[in-house]
Amino acid sequence: MGKIRIFPEDKDRWVISTSLTNWILDNIVGTGKPLDGKNPMQQTSIVKNYFRAFSQEFNKEWIDRENYMITQSQGIQIICALFRNVHQRCIMYENGILDIESFRRQINKLKEVTIDLPTGQNLKITWLKNIFSPLTSGRSMQIVIRTILKNYPPYDE
Repeated sequence: MGKIRIFPEDKDRWVISTSLTNWILDNIVGTGKPLDGKNPMQQTSIVKNYFRAFSQEFNKEWIDRENYMITQSQGIQIICALFRNVHQRCIMYENGILDIESFRRQINKLKEVTIDLPTGQNLKITWLKNIFSPLTSGRSMQIVIRTILKNYPPYDE
């Protein structure tokens, strides 16, 4: 709790509420999104399970904000963008169960994904700040997100 900046005077928060809301609406809830048709309580529970699964699966990275960007705005944006694929994998391989453990098993597969970054680097998703920091522009982030999604499809080939 206390990680979302709602008021300008809020300090030491991870992400601005309007940004988080937009990323969730763009990727998770709303018409045509994975949680369309679920009631608000179900949506809230599933989104919490999803973020808890990330925090547990990438525990060291989640805690160490100095060296890792998973809990920075760009990391949260990537997590939201990955929801559709992780959700679909849970539907297919976890019998539709959307609890923390199901999400964790599918999120764990991200550790095997190798991506080509716009910087020319080819690497596993380590969430290291020094690698992702140069990629904070909107265009760069979209390239990174598309690359991760392409290399982490919603199904095993």
